[in-house]
Amino acid sequence: SEEFIAMVLKIKPTQVTLVPDPPDVLTSNQGWDVIKNQNFLSSVIDKLHLEGIRTSIFIAPQNDMIRAAKEINSDRVELYTEFYSRNYPFNKHDAIKQYLTAANYANELNLGLNAGHDLNNRNIIHSPLQGVNQLL
Repeated sequence: SEEFIAMVLKIKPTQVTLVPDPPDVLTSNQGWDVIKNQNFLSSVIDKLHLEGIRTSIFIAPQNDMIRAAKEINSDRVELYTEFYSRNYPFNKHDAIKQYLTAANYANELNLGLNAGHDLNNRNIIHSPLQGVNQLL
């Protein structure tokens, strides 16, 4: 919203993560479709960068969204982790697989990486794969 952008530009935090939440939701329930919202996101990122604010785009762990985030000059991506959180109790390896792929791809593109909400001490500390904690 315009109010959010005005507040951010006034406060000038180190980083802003752009999340596609409507005002009436309690927490995030999806990532941006960066391709569909490319012009809007690019415009917001440009405004933030002019003020020296690092940007992150909240996205699903999909290579096309990661590539699009790079193309609009986002500094980082934050991966929406609901799939991981929901599937961790059933199959730890399958739950993390797409996040490892996404993390490696973001790294190849020189994009910073954040992990989204739904992570907790049970599903990240006891990760099924060696080195996952360092990637996330």
